[in-house]
Amino acid sequence: SSGINAEWPLRPGEHDGETYLVEYDTDTEVEVEKFRVDEQELNVYVEENIGENFVVMNDDIEVEILVDIDDIDLDWRDWISFDIGLYGEKDAEINDDFFISGRYENKVEERQQEENQQLDELITSFNCSTPLQFAIPEYTVAKRGRQFEQFCTISTGYTANILSALWKKVNPRTAQLEEVSSSAELIFRSPSCQDAAIYKCEVQYLCNGEQKTALSHGMTVIVDNEVILNPICHIFGDPHIITFDRKLYSFQGECTYLLAMDATYGRWLIYGRFTTCGQGSCLESVTVYAQGYALELQRGWVINQNGEKLPIKEGKTITPDKALSVYFDGYEVYMELKRSQIQLTWDGLMNLKIEATTAGATTGLCGNNNGDGNDDFMTFYGDLLEDSNDFGHHSAVDRRGNCQKPVTLATVGDTTDARRVCEEVLLSGIFAYTSDYLEQQALKRGDSQALVRADQFMDACVFDYMADMHVETLSPQCYAGYNYFSIAKRLGVCMPEGWQEPLGCLKKEELQDLTVTQGCPYGDTAFPFIRNSV
Repeated sequence: SSGINAEWPLRPGEHDGETYLVEYDTDTEVEVEKFRVDEQELNVYVEENIGENFVVMNDDIEVEILVDIDDIDLDWRDWISFDIGLYGEKDAEINDDFFISGRYENKVEERQQEENQQLDELITSFNCSTPLQFAIPEYTVAKRGRQFEQFCTISTGYTANILSALWKKVNPRTAQLEEVSSSAELIFRSPSCQDAAIYKCEVQYLCNGEQKTALSHGMTVIVDNEVILNPICHIFGDPHIITFDRKLYSFQGECTYLLAMDATYGRWLIYGRFTTCGQGSCLESVTVYAQGYALELQRGWVINQNGEKLPIKEGKTITPDKALSVYFDGYEVYMELKRSQIQLTWDGLMNLKIEATTAGATTGLCGNNNGDGNDDFMTFYGDLLEDSNDFGHHSAVDRRGNCQKPVTLATVGDTTDARRVCEEVLLSGIFAYTSDYLEQQALKRGDSQALVRADQFMDACVFDYMADMHVETLSPQCYAGYNYFSIAKRLGVCMPEGWQEPLGCLKKEELQDLTVTQGCPYGDTAFPFIRNSV
């Protein structure tokens, strides 16, 4: 575009574009010429008649070029380069010419010729003793509602003698490879959490007449369900609490405490019993009262409803009545109380998440749910406290006066080993990649609830390690890993099973066996659920 006296519009034949349109802006008195070009070079020349009264003021001339490329007809093989140049002489003479040129290039054919030439060179020089190199990402994301595609690409270019390529999925329980695609293209038409896994591409090829097999590195696929979050309170470890308003603090009380309560209408309230764990304390059981309901969540996934135990089955939802639904995924129990509009997630040990599906004032260890974490230490009577122990002690359910106000445990000793083992888990590849992805999505959507990184739990992991906060063979660092695995899942991002083994953490069935041993006996059955054999 140019605001200098130019001859508009250009006459036919003065450019080689297919079509063009001249628009005149009456406000700025600027005319804009738009071109549409398909697979060819475009050179545009604008002749500017300076006039007889031309005076040289300086050598700076500002020209704005707006390029709008419609990619509706492009595919993954196309690329575009757009070069803009300013040519001409500035000699202060009348009728001096200035030329603006732009070029759009679609180099599909040229690129294909280059690739074919490179391929011929690679095939000629290929050494059979050299393993095939795969151009496959180590981590990638599949999103709900969008078709996912990943090609098995050989970066060495040795494709002329490829016999076949297919995708296999790593079974997290047996570590065996299971075929999921008989072609070089892995496709999820409607991705779900079941597709979150580690995949490898297997290639059959000929080398000097001999058939060989090559297996790619693992490609970890996480699945984003794009969940819209409600405020969540999270209680975990020795115990650490993240309030509805994202305030993180620790509280080592040993008593029964009010975790959260509907402070406006009193429609529901949730108690938690903290008991001794290591050198501190941890959550042992949870009791929920909600509009006629009395539910108790005990260790080992024991669930009592009004005095009766609820059977649960992995991968299934049970609905004892219209107001309650319970789902068990093998790691955690998800409970929804529909009338009270609250959801609870319980891992059967000491990890609880409370989700308030509607906005409303709350009170208890989970804070007041008003969007401001700075005033979360406010008591039911409106007193704003500074110390977490003072605040927590005010939430004690202590009719007999037996609860002791806790003191803050100090981390004593060298934390080097503790930080090293915690970093090995929380900063490992899958957690680092998921953290970066969640942060990216949270910033894009402006959702502070979703901005949760694994490294934010580093200090809590170190604290639990130093406080000897382990449950038999379940180490603090691995429990921190399970904790983030659970958080990501609640944020709508499913990480694949199988992350545990490289880090020396318990597999799913091993964790289930340990969890059950921490709970009360469940009748004559070995487990408080029917184990999914698939």
